Amino acid sequence: MTEPGGLGDKGSFSVDISQAPGAIRELEQARAELESIRDEAQLLGQVNAGARDEVSLDAARALGQTAVGGPHAFMDALNSGIDEVDRMLEALRASFDLYESGDDAGRESFHQSQ
Repeated sequence: MTEPGGLGDKGSFSVDISQAPGAIRELEQARAELESIRDEAQLLGQVNAGARDEVSLDAARALGQTAVGGPHAFMDALNSGIDEVDRMLEALRASFDLYESGDDAGRESFHQSQ
């Protein structure tokens, strides 16, 4: 059985509900990887220019802005990606919980009818 997962106005996805636990693990791993990359981007945003010449200082400043502080910064994209994975996880877990509760109710009903 395939259950739809909601992503609000971002789109949707479908997962074979029997594969949900594996999909949840994979999404959790993807989230952890994004967090690790975000940590590296944070460090990149604090890079030391090394030398005190204007070119090195400008390069370090530009790198910091691109990584964490400027418009369209890498950090913003990573945070958006993490938020999106969180929404996917929430939707998938909710669908799986609903599936399991329906499965439990079906088993209980079956046992009561015997």
